[in-house]
Amino acid sequence: MGKIISNTFLGVLIITYVVFIILLFYQHYQDRFFLKQTDIISFLTGAKIIKEGKTEYLYVIETQFEYQNKVVAPHQKALLPFRNFPVTAIFYTPLLNMNLKDSYVVVFAVNVLLVIVFTVLVFRLFPDLKKSKVLYFVPFLFWPSVNNLIVGQYTPVILLIFLWIYVSVKEKKDFLSGFATSLLIIKPQYLLFTPFALKLSVNKKNYLQGFISGIIIFILINIIISKGNIRLFMDYPKFIFSTESSEFGSRPNQMYTLYGLGNFYLPRIDNNILLGSNLFFYTLVAGYVYIKKKINRNSNKIFTLGIVLTILFSIHALTHDLMTLLLPAFIIISSEKKFGLTKSGLTLLFIGVLPLLQTKLLILLLIYYTVAVLYYENPHAPKHHKNKLQNT
Repeated sequence: MGKIISNTFLGVLIITYVVFIILLFYQHYQDRFFLKQTDIISFLTGAKIIKEGKTEYLYVIETQFEYQNKVVAPHQKALLPFRNFPVTAIFYTPLLNMNLKDSYVVVFAVNVLLVIVFTVLVFRLFPDLKKSKVLYFVPFLFWPSVNNLIVGQYTPVILLIFLWIYVSVKEKKDFLSGFATSLLIIKPQYLLFTPFALKLSVNKKNYLQGFISGIIIFILINIIISKGNIRLFMDYPKFIFSTESSEFGSRPNQMYTLYGLGNFYLPRIDNNILLGSNLFFYTLVAGYVYIKKKINRNSNKIFTLGIVLTILFSIHALTHDLMTLLLPAFIIISSEKKFGLTKSGLTLLFIGVLPLLQTKLLILLLIYYTVAVLYYENPHAPKHHKNKLQNT
């Protein structure tokens, strides 16, 4: 009887949530200004600047505003800046031949396809997940995934890179693991995951060779696209920090980061102090995880903790960035004998639904998870090979 009630409750909850998502999409698409508010226009802005040979002005606010007005005409009132590397914009260049609506549809379709690819791969990696059919729909109904589809970001690519790193570590292919980690540079803040991937590698020399090779290739590709304009990359950090404000769509109250939390509650503190404190605490925690030999040698915990800390210590992390937590969620769920409204259900609820309710609460929960992994390690747990991926 209890099982029937719980299944009925879960079914009603899922149906209600699906209806909510459908109504939300409908509401957005009915808004005549919706497309101008998506991140598609920022990527098209970068693509148009590069296509028209103005790459040296790619990170100039005035230039971006001028070209964004061409992309979204009639004019924008505020700039949604292109904050990525030139190579990212290249993938959006073909969309410049379409209108904004068609461009959005293409990006939407590609993102759905990438989520399908992730789902297929993760269910092959964790066959036990197939025991619960409802889990097949999680990557598509997961709120950060839905949000990503709405705004048109490319977070599924980051998610697939994390999956590649995970598989490479599992198979002890350290060069590939390092190379895959280097690809996170397409959004530099995700490189915060590097120490955790390095810790999980068997041959750290091979890992570093793969990582450095990937970084060099990435830099060379961007230099070629920018026609050798090295100055462009020197301007990049200044541009990033100058556009990290509500004026350009970066609102601290919507950030899932410790930096955003500090910026929101302590607005009078100098930004450099907040950045320095963020870096200090990240180094402290990452260093502790890396050098502490008594930490339980459960590689899944280190991997999931690495992704959680990457989010917490990033400067800019919005709802769609939480999509990367899908992989840690599935790793945790795969350790359960069966899916139910226990640890698995709570995991998905906390990281998938809470962003709808309150940003700060989710940050506290991620901090709690970090403390739980670091502090509640079992000192009497049996030791295993440090690179053998075990279930959490």
